[in-house]
Amino acid sequence: MSKVPLGRSAVLCVLIVAVIAGCKSSSTNPPNPISGACPGVVKDKNGPVVCVSGGGGTPITVDPPSALVWNMKNDHVTLPDVQWISPGSPGDLKISMKTNDCLETPVCSGGHCSAKVKGGIGTGATPGSVVKRCNYGITLNGTVLDPEVVVVGCCS
Repeated sequence: MSKVPLGRSAVLCVLIVAVIAGCKSSSTNPPNPISGACPGVVKDKNGPVVCVSGGGGTPITVDPPSALVWNMKNDHVTLPDVQWISPGSPGDLKISMKTNDCLETPVCSGGHCSAKVKGGIGTGATPGSVVKRCNYGITLNGTVLDPEVVVVGCCS
């Protein structure tokens, strides 16, 4: 029976475990692009919450200024939502899509709007890659801003 030095066996085991873990994590856990935060609002892991402030004569600001959203949820079936919330001035929030083949028509009520990503966008896209840039308009209490939503390829 041949003797293999313990040091080589240990290095080989560590290398095999690292390769398996690396392959497994890269195919199921792409970088999470979801960002944005409104005070007191729980974020959805699959879709951004865009915090809208200002309006009524003061400039509108959005956080994040360029919202990232997966082209589908991790289950590869369900389409994610983009949500816009104006917690400080919950008046008349409206979203109008300027890029028609990106999100469904936004539904708004008071200071909250939401829209689903359209089905079929980015089918087969590399996880984390930019699939489409979508322009939209925000109107809050009569003041207008034109930011964007970026659809990003999800999970392989």
